[in-house]
Parts: sequence; C-alpha cells; structure tokens
Amino acid sequence: MINATVTGNLGRDPEKKGEGPVVVAIASTNGYGDRKTTTWVRVAFWGKQGESALAHLKKGSAVAVAGFMYVREWESDGRSGSVLEMDGQRWEFSGPKPEANNGTTYDQRPKFDDGMPF
Repeated sequence: MINATVTGNLGRDPEKKGEGPVVVAIASTNGYGDRKTTTWVRVAFWGKQGESALAHLKKGSAVAVAGFMYVREWESDGRSGSVLEMDGQRWEFSGPKPEANNGTTYDQRPKFDDGMPF
C-alpha cells in the first residue's frame, strides 16, 4: 500500500451501511481546458474518523485526506476494471467549512487582533 494525501471535493454525501465503514468519494481535478481530467478516489473511514466524517462532511466539501491508497480490481457481468481506493486515517477541511448550525461559515468567523505584528 501507498501512504498518500488526496485533496478534492466530495462528489456525494458520506454513506454508512450497517457496521461497515463510512465511505466518501473524492474528486480531484487536474489540468485546464481540453486537458482537464478528474480522478475519483473512494475513501473508507473507520471508527471515530468515520463518525466525524459522517457528521461534518457533505457533498461539495473541500477536504484533504491522508491514508493508505491501493487499486482494487473488479469484475461484473463480463466487464472488468479497477478503482482507486483509500483507507482514510484522518481528514480535514481544505477550504471553507460548510454552513454551521449558527449560519456562519468556517472562513467567516471573527478574527481577533491581539496586537502582534504577525
């Protein structure tokens, strides 16, 4: 497995089925114009990271995820392919946080001037 960090946006809300992991799909776009490509990564979170992702992430959230990446081969109805997957170890917002309960967004919180020049 490869230890990696993926940044991108969630393509759908996090999902949890039964006792399994919380699964998210992250789209990462590279290039521009006709050379623009989007790579999808399926990420599985277990335990507290999964519960946190389920509670705070939603479709469109900009995130950075660190974990172990691998390629899974699949075959169904005579077709085969591969999918890029990751066991997510941790995640964090990489852009504005989605609307909070009080109606403010992450980057709109008050900034305090403590008098320090930096």
